[in-house]
Amino acid sequence: MKEVRKLTIDKIMTDTVIGVDPEKTVDHIRKLMIEYAISQVPVIENGKPIGMVSEEEIVKAYKKYGKNTKNLPAREIMREPPQTVSINDKIEKIVDLLHENPVLLVTEGEEIKGIITRADIVYWTLDM
Repeated sequence: MKEVRKLTIDKIMTDTVIGVDPEKTVDHIRKLMIEYAISQVPVIENGKPIGMVSEEEIVKAYKKYGKNTKNLPAREIMREPPQTVSINDKIEKIVDLLHENPVLLVTEGEEIKGIITRADIVYWTLDM
């Protein structure tokens, strides 16, 4: 854990957050996931996270709605929004939170500055 403490949130976070409006369709989200090689997309309304759509939500929706899933808006299938952390938080806190959460949104005040996933921690800790 000593090496992880040397990391800063702004170094490991992805500062481009691929988010969607709650009315964007599952088909639109699926295309973003493929294009950016991501597995989850925050749903953002008026600059605030209101939900999350991951592969899991899409699979559950497909089981229920079949091919009609592609036309559903994000609002219909999203789960709760991801937990947010401050850009000034310590890495130890981030690592602890990622035990229970697959993704965290990084904020500075009210503004979303980035996103951190478990994969980011794996990449940075193994790259040290």
